[in-house]
Amino acid sequence: MQTEGDITGTGNLSLHDGILKLQSEGISQQQPIAFNAVDLRYQLTAEESMVAITIEPDIAGVEPIEARLQTAPIKTVMAAPMDTPVTLQLQNSIEDLASLNLETLAFDELAGKLELHVDMEGTFNQPELTTAISLRDGQIFLVDMGITLTEINADINGDPLSGLKILLQAQSAEGQLEVAGDFTMTDSDWLLDATIKGDKLELMNLPEAYVIASPDLTLRITPETAKIGGKVTIPNADLAPMDFNTTVSASPDVVVVGQDTTDEKMRLATDVDVTVELGENVLIRALGFNGRLAGDLRIYGEAGELLLGDGEITVHDGTYAAYGRELKINNGKVRFAGTAIDNPDLDIKAVRTGTDYEAGIHITGPAHNPQATLFSNPTMSQEDVLSYIVLGRPLGQASAADAAMLASAATNLGIANGNAVSEKIASTFGLDTVEFTGESPDNAAVQIGKYLSPKLYLGYGIGIFEPVSTVQLRYTLSKIWTLQAESGTQSGVDLLYIYER
Repeated sequence: MQTEGDITGTGNLSLHDGILKLQSEGISQQQPIAFNAVDLRYQLTAEESMVAITIEPDIAGVEPIEARLQTAPIKTVMAAPMDTPVTLQLQNSIEDLASLNLETLAFDELAGKLELHVDMEGTFNQPELTTAISLRDGQIFLVDMGITLTEINADINGDPLSGLKILLQAQSAEGQLEVAGDFTMTDSDWLLDATIKGDKLELMNLPEAYVIASPDLTLRITPETAKIGGKVTIPNADLAPMDFNTTVSASPDVVVVGQDTTDEKMRLATDVDVTVELGENVLIRALGFNGRLAGDLRIYGEAGELLLGDGEITVHDGTYAAYGRELKINNGKVRFAGTAIDNPDLDIKAVRTGTDYEAGIHITGPAHNPQATLFSNPTMSQEDVLSYIVLGRPLGQASAADAAMLASAATNLGIANGNAVSEKIASTFGLDTVEFTGESPDNAAVQIGKYLSPKLYLGYGIGIFEPVSTVQLRYTLSKIWTLQAESGTQSGVDLLYIYER
C-alpha cells in the first residue's frame, strides 16, 4: 500500500466453517448463522474504491449472499464522506423454500424460488434504493384455513425509503387470487394501500366449513389503524359447525385485574365495512338443522369490539330434526338492523304436516333471548300441538311413556309457558310430579314421576339437551331414611339420611 499521494492497494480475507452471531434490537438472544465461507475483497485505486463480500450460508438451497460497494478514492471519501457518490449491489436467491423445512402452527408445505436484488446509487447522505424481491412457483398450506395456495408469483419493487409496489397472484383449488398494493413511507409514518380480488377462490376447506368466495376488498393500514372495506360474494359453502360457543362476551370497558394490557395497547384499531353476498348454494348443517341460506349482510364496526350488521339472511329448503322427527323450514328470516352481529332478530317457523293437520313452532325475537310459540291448523291446545310435533298424534293417543319426552320437548324448544304445558301433560297421564334437574346443559333433565304408594315413588327422566334417560325407584323407610335406586348411564343404590334443623 502506498502512503504518499494516492492510497491504493488490494486485499482479501477468507473465513471458513464459522458462525455469525447477529444481535437485533428487541431480541434478547443472539441468532447464530452457520456459514461455509466468508470472502471479503477490497481494491483501492486512484479512480475508485471497491469492497465486495460473499457469504455462503450453511443452509441447503440458499445461494451465496453477494454484496459489492463502489465509491470514490479513499482521499475523497475521507474529505467528505457523506457527500461521496456511491453504488451498491446486493443479491441473493433461494432455489426452493422447501429446502429450508420451514413449518409453523400457521403454515406448512412452503415452496418456491425467492430472489432478492438491491441497488443503491447517489450519496451516503441521499441514497436512492431500488429493490426487487420476487417469488416464483410458490406454494403454502395455511393450517387454520385448510387450504393450499399454489402457483404463487409475487413481486415487490421500488425504493423502501419512499415507496414499494406489491403484486401477488396465486391459485387456490380452481380459483384465482390477486393482491396489489402500494407501500409508502415518510420520515415519521408509513401507509399500505392494497386491493384483494379473487374469483371462486377456495377460502376454507375444513371438516366444519368449506367455503368458495370471490372477494373484492380494499385494505388501508397505518401504524395505528387498519381499514377493510368492500364485498365478498360466496357462491358455494357447506357449513357444519362442530359446536357453538355460547359464552357471553365481556363489555369492551371491562378491565381484568392483573392482566397485562401491553398487547391491547399495541393492537391496531381495525375498522371493518364489508358486505357479504350469499349465492344459491350456501348450505348449513348444525344441531339438527339443515338448510340453504341466501341474502346479503353488511358487517361494520371495529374488529375485536362490537361488530354490527345490516341486512337479511333467509332460510330455504330447511329442515330441523328433533326427537326423531323432521320439521320443515321455509322462508325463515334472520334480520340485522344495526344490531350486534351475534344477536339478530329471528323469524323462523318449523312445521310438521300430516294428512289432516299442520303443527309447528314459531321462533321470534333476538337470538340472545328468543321466544317460541306453538301454532296449528286446525287450532288445538298447546299440549296437543306439541304432541303432534313430537309424536305425530294428539296427546290423548300418547302413552305414559311419552310424557317425559313431551315435557323435555316443552323445555328444550323454549316454548312460552313451557312449565305449564309440562304440568298439563303430567296431569293427563295421572302423574304426580314434573321436575327439572341438573346444574348444566350436560346433565339438565326433565323427570316425571308417580307415587305407587305413600312410600314408594317411581320416576323417569329424560335429558333436555342430551339423549339420556334414567329410571329412579325411591322407598321411604322412615322420616330420616330413604332407599333410592337409579338406572341410567350409571346405576347404583343409595341409602339417604335426611336431617332437618
